[in-house]
Amino acid sequence: NIQRIDRGFDPRGVLTMRLTLPRERYPGDAAGAFFDRLAERLAALPGVRAVSAASQFPPAGTFGTQFRLERGQAESTTLPTSQITTATPSYFETLGVPIQAGRGFHATDRLDTPLVAMVNQAFANRYLGGSDPIGQRLSLGSPDQARPWMTIVGVVGDYRNNGITQPVRPEVYTPVRQQTAWNQLFMLI
Repeated sequence: NIQRIDRGFDPRGVLTMRLTLPRERYPGDAAGAFFDRLAERLAALPGVRAVSAASQFPPAGTFGTQFRLERGQAESTTLPTSQITTATPSYFETLGVPIQAGRGFHATDRLDTPLVAMVNQAFANRYLGGSDPIGQRLSLGSPDQARPWMTIVGVVGDYRNNGITQPVRPEVYTPVRQQTAWNQLFMLI
């Protein structure tokens, strides 16, 4: 029965490995640049169709965060939560997850450009009433740690991100090159 569950992603032929870079040697954006170069080299190997890097991958999602929506959210002392994944532009292609609206991440989404995010359909349905999230803005973190506003540029299909037998959780995606906190990522090949 578990094998017949629609995962929402295609794990066939996907290899993964985790890399941790020393922060002293790869400060700031240097880690993102390293993962970009590594992805280019791996993509050039015979038989490789897609390569990406991400903070986590399905079906297990472990990172969550609070967030604020710029509009459409009532003031509350308790902020909603969402899973969060930081990923390179080819993440969804590597896993066979469709982009349903808007765009995916681009190589030009960097620290010196406007911050962007993508959300899954479960996020749009739960927190935005199913309305078009493209162009809406959100800020990650608790009220005392809130980060700058990010513009939602895309919506991806839902996939099992909390175990194969659990319901899909709302999820926010951010580009690796717009983050400086990630020195440990999974390579998906």
